[in-house]
Amino acid sequence: MQLNVLFSQLLDGIPLPYLTQKQSFFGLDFYMTPDVLIPRPETELLVSAALDFINKRNPPIIAADVGTGSGCIAVTLSFSHPGLWVIASDISYNAIRIAKRNAQAYNQNKGIDFVVSNLFSGIATKFDIICANLPYIPSKRLAKLHVSKHEPLCALDGGSDGFSLIHRLVHQSASFLKPHGAMFLEI
Repeated sequence: MQLNVLFSQLLDGIPLPYLTQKQSFFGLDFYMTPDVLIPRPETELLVSAALDFINKRNPPIIAADVGTGSGCIAVTLSFSHPGLWVIASDISYNAIRIAKRNAQAYNQNKGIDFVVSNLFSGIATKFDIICANLPYIPSKRLAKLHVSKHEPLCALDGGSDGFSLIHRLVHQSASFLKPHGAMFLEI
């Protein structure tokens, strides 16, 4: 009976990671719910580039994962580079709850501080590296995309031109990025 229900939900378009509550990312399995965006392979490219940058730096290294969602970026960076300190922020309390659970699954909760925050509000730290996979789909395109039927709109809706939050993040980052630091964005 349970299999029939799951199969029916899959046929209705509910993404498999929400049904299995699991998505693989960078070789790690992350807990998923409809409260967070399902990580895509493109985000793995962002993490790979960030790790290349981190590996060329001397510790201590402080990183930001802005709009952390499931925490896949923050957890993967921390897991791959012990000693890295990450501040993972998201505007969604439910997303932070899921990200914390994913960090605990890989014993990374000591190297990551989770903050409910709108971009950098309430954060006073300067970073060597800033990573973000913020919403970048223009609002008027969302209704036409299948992804908007099941994944959280706050993780998809990039405003009228798709760059609303990204513009704000880039502007704010001038005050939060250390000299010789780097920013990695998925857009």
